[in-house]
Amino acid sequence: YGCVPLSASMDHVGPMARTAADCAILLAALAGEDPRDAATVGFRRADYPAALSGDLTGLTVGVDYNFHARVGVPDEMLALFDAAVSVLESAGARVVEVALPFTHELYAAVRVVMAAEAFEVHRTNLQEHWDRYGRPTRLSLSKGAMISGADYVRAARIVARSRGLYADALAGVDLVASPTCPIVACRFEEIGTAVISSAPLLTTQWNGLGMPAISVPMGMMDAPGADNPLPAGLQLAGTRGQDAVVLRAADAYQRRTGWHDLKPDRFS
Repeated sequence: YGCVPLSASMDHVGPMARTAADCAILLAALAGEDPRDAATVGFRRADYPAALSGDLTGLTVGVDYNFHARVGVPDEMLALFDAAVSVLESAGARVVEVALPFTHELYAAVRVVMAAEAFEVHRTNLQEHWDRYGRPTRLSLSKGAMISGADYVRAARIVARSRGLYADALAGVDLVASPTCPIVACRFEEIGTAVISSAPLLTTQWNGLGMPAISVPMGMMDAPGADNPLPAGLQLAGTRGQDAVVLRAADAYQRRTGWHDLKPDRFS
């Protein structure tokens, strides 16, 4: 309630801040059932800041290296990721390999559902105020016009089926760790370009599954055409309703690293 909608069945509202600790404070204010919003769920709101112990003893983190290979995560990114996983281990977490099921099908299905629902929401405004949308946004939203009802129904079935498959596959872990994206953050002038638009964000499937996830900086990496190294992201996803566990892990990682404190030179 109070947010500009995108996808009715996928939208999840979450805070953005420099630290996981600040996100925990913001989420404590945002979370909980809202009688004005039919999409809220009945999970009991936790004391998110109190969960930030800095210790991950007793938590199990799953990693799917085969998935990373399938989506083309480069070696340089994997090196940063391995270093980040080692930090989680140093905080007390146990790391095991997992096999994420149905990954490509789920990714495609979520994108279809989101595109169709987003077009439905913004169709009138696109027709009447096309020039008020940024070019990348309006082009992305207008793709929904090409999705049929049959496409939408099949995609929604895949998403629903995947929830059970993922629940089974991740029954033995508390979190799943991965790079946030196979590429580093883009420069401002690259937003909306073909390279950036086609990059397979590894965040998409968690929206469809309704599982909480967070992205935190995990290092810097060279990128083609960039004058300086650019940030890479570590994603931590948890089981449904376990936002406090996700924040606890992200906070423990940030207590042991300083990537989130870096600022671009022009802001220093």
